[in-house]
Amino acid sequence: MIIQARDNPGSSGISRFDTASVNITVIRNPNAPRFSAGLYNATISEYLEVQQPVVRTIASDIDVGPVSGDSFLKFIFN
Repeated sequence: MIIQARDNPGSSGISRFDTASVNITVIRNPNAPRFSAGLYNATISEYLEVQQPVVRTIASDIDVGPVSGDSFLKFIFN
């Protein structure tokens, strides 16, 4: 995973990159997220520029509220 931190985002902001290991422990999740498809396939051109999206998906999760937390998650796999 690549972590990016920006100070004053934009073209003039300072940006630093680093790698990190992340461990996630799910304490309570009675309803798993549901994705818009069960399987994703992609054909990637050898000419695709670096850092371009390959697959986009949407997931919904009915676990919302003060106990489960309302959140936005974004996963990017390079």
